[in-house]
Amino acid sequence: MSDEQKDVFDYSMSDDFVSETRLVPYRTGFRSRHCGGKLPLGKVNALNDRDFKRYIQNGCRFLDPEQDLRVQLAEQREASCEQSRQIKQLQEAVRRTQIQIDQLRSLLPKALQAPVSDPSTAGAGSHPVRGLNVAKR
Repeated sequence: MSDEQKDVFDYSMSDDFVSETRLVPYRTGFRSRHCGGKLPLGKVNALNDRDFKRYIQNGCRFLDPEQDLRVQLAEQREASCEQSRQIKQLQEAVRRTQIQIDQLRSLLPKALQAPVSDPSTAGAGSHPVRGLNVAKR
């Protein structure tokens, strides 16, 4: 943006407004009227416009810089508590399912509870069957 396109009214809200045609700064009183004397004028004028606006919106108090961090930590703590609660619920569901499986196994006859045999050991006795695994006629 060139100098001739600049907005002539685009200047800081500082109390000390220096004109290009006047060497002595104008005393606008903008910030001193909005602060009410709660903060030294030098410190008020040192703030940029955004910080000054936030200062006024916050009731003429500076924001606590650690407040945002505390909010983030609280949100993360809440999320981790929720995750741990979900993990405990899943663990409880797994434990209940395991108990149901054990109860169902106890109802089955002992012959059916034997582990599934390997096809290579099929046949009479414990001797492995040689050759093809073909069903008898």
